[in-house]
Amino acid sequence: MQPFAALILRHTTEAMHPPSDVSPTSLVPDRSSDDLQRLNASASVSRRVMFGFLLAAFATVLIGIVTYWSSAERTAAVARVANAQQSMQLLQSVMRSATEAESGQRGYLLTGEPSYLAIYDTAAARMPGQLQALRKTLNQREALVQSHELLSSLINAKFNELDTTLSLHRSGQAAAALALVRSGRGQAAMENLRQRADTFGSELQQ
Repeated sequence: MQPFAALILRHTTEAMHPPSDVSPTSLVPDRSSDDLQRLNASASVSRRVMFGFLLAAFATVLIGIVTYWSSAERTAAVARVANAQQSMQLLQSVMRSATEAESGQRGYLLTGEPSYLAIYDTAAARMPGQLQALRKTLNQREALVQSHELLSSLINAKFNELDTTLSLHRSGQAAAALALVRSGRGQAAMENLRQRADTFGSELQQ
């Protein structure tokens, strides 16, 4: 029984002493881990704040660009509308002068009254300046410039016809001048001119 008693005594002694290879647990809390967590949290907040600031700055710049573009586009649109209105007014003046010139020519041929001839002369004198002013409002836009050139050629043709009849009347060929008027040549020229002016006006409105 002694060996058995000795074995029990040895196990009891070992249980009363801690193992030599176990490190004692520190009772002081480890602050380095908490500090690291706080630093990480602070850095995360800083990044979010910086991202929000950059996003706000980008939005501000973008809004500024859009506002400037909208303002510039609105200003340009207003200028185009005003320019088109001016062109329309000048086109109407051109056609009014052409109508007055024709009325003066016919009145003079039928009555021989100089007052009718004065109406024609005044309208003919205004026409070049009106056509030039109209051309300046087109801002070199190719399609409108071409329409202006076509309109000008029709006006020149109409005034050539008017001048021809007046020249015949002044040279004593009143009957020939009236015959030319009755031929319908002048009426056709005026009708073509009006149609061209209507088309030109539609182009200006567009």
